[in-house]
Amino acid sequence: MSATVGGAKPQPSANTLTHFFRTAFNPLDATTFGFNMVGQEPSLRQSTTITVDITPLNVNVGGEAFNGSDVLQPTLTSPVFTNNDYSSTQFVSDRAVAKGFTTGGILSPGNTSNQLEDAIMRSQFNEQGTGYHLILNPVVHPAITVDVPGDQGALIKTPRGVVAGDVAVKWWSTRIQNLNNSLSYADPTHLQLYLTDNVMNFIGRNPLN
Repeated sequence: MSATVGGAKPQPSANTLTHFFRTAFNPLDATTFGFNMVGQEPSLRQSTTITVDITPLNVNVGGEAFNGSDVLQPTLTSPVFTNNDYSSTQFVSDRAVAKGFTTGGILSPGNTSNQLEDAIMRSQFNEQGTGYHLILNPVVHPAITVDVPGDQGALIKTPRGVVAGDVAVKWWSTRIQNLNNSLSYADPTHLQLYLTDNVMNFIGRNPLN
C-alpha cells in the first residue's frame, strides 16, 4: 500500500540502508525466491550499525491526544534496542503440559548479549559465534504534533475497552511521506521510526475497516 503514496522500486545504485541480496530455493515447487535484507552479507562476518531516527508523533484525533512521547522510554528499553541473553531459555511452551510450559534449554549459543533482531539474524544465518551483527542505534528527535481533520479520523474502542485514534490510511501515508521529504535528519541511509501510541489506520471511509 505504501507504494501508492510516493513509492518507487529501489535501484541498485540508490543511496539507502546497507543491505544484501540472497536467494532461497523452495524444493516443493522448484521456485527460487530472491530477497533483500538489511545489514552486510553474513558470510563476510562483519558488524553493521544502522541509525534509527526516532520521532514521536503526538496525534490529536477527535479531541483526544495520543502521544508517541508517552511510549518513548518503554520503546528505548525494549528488546529492540537493549541487549539481552538469548543463548538459552528457562521454559518453553508445551500444550501437552498442564500449565502450558516445560523445561527449556539451549536456544541460540553465542547470543549472550544482543539486541533481539541481531540475535534473530545471527541465528537465521548460523553466525552466532562470529563477528556478524546487525545493531540498531536509536537517535531520538523532538516530538511532532499531528492534528487529524475531523473527516479523516475518529475515536474507536477496542474489545478490551482501549480508546484509540483511528486515522484514514491514505491521509496518514501522505503525512508520513511529507515528513520523509521535509525533516532535515531524514537520511536515506537511516531507518525512520515514527512512534505513535494507540493510533490505528482504516481503509476507505469506514473507521471499522
